[in-house]
Amino acid sequence: MLERRIRGMSGAVLLVLFISALPVLVQAGSLYFVPATGSFDCGETYTLDLMIDDTITDLRGASLVLEFDEAILAPLTVSAGSLVAGAGCPHFFTWLNVSAVGDSIAVDISTLGCSVDGPGSILHMTFEGFQQGVSFVRCRSGVLRDSNNQDIPYVCDEASVDYRCPVEDQIRTWGAAKAIYR
Repeated sequence: MLERRIRGMSGAVLLVLFISALPVLVQAGSLYFVPATGSFDCGETYTLDLMIDDTITDLRGASLVLEFDEAILAPLTVSAGSLVAGAGCPHFFTWLNVSAVGDSIAVDISTLGCSVDGPGSILHMTFEGFQQGVSFVRCRSGVLRDSNNQDIPYVCDEASVDYRCPVEDQIRTWGAAKAIYR
């Protein structure tokens, strides 16, 4: 009788050990752009913030590559967002491909000595238009890290930016119009 009771308990102990060894499903946080859609006209600039939502906590650093249509947009400035810049400790930020942008922005961001919790802006970008059209801005790749240098899972929504250069409605000769739009 005692032997049967011990076997029954060892089965329960094994079941508890098995359940505790199963991987814990962690909800992925969200990265998203504000504004998610927008437009700007010739001669203007367009500003986007990359945000984290409130499910992302203990964020210590990030390495991100964001992509866009280089035929339409060109980044002018990229800096740490207000959440990182306003942390209670110093921060590190570098735009890795500032001299050879192409179709992407590669950045490293880190708080030095503290963590930040969402929601808030981790990256602030200003673009100029290059050619009329609609461009996506999205995460190509990246990693978010917590204070234990562990990955923070995330999904990233994309933004849509419409750069508009309306054609003037003034009456001109064909030669004058060609000279303007060369």
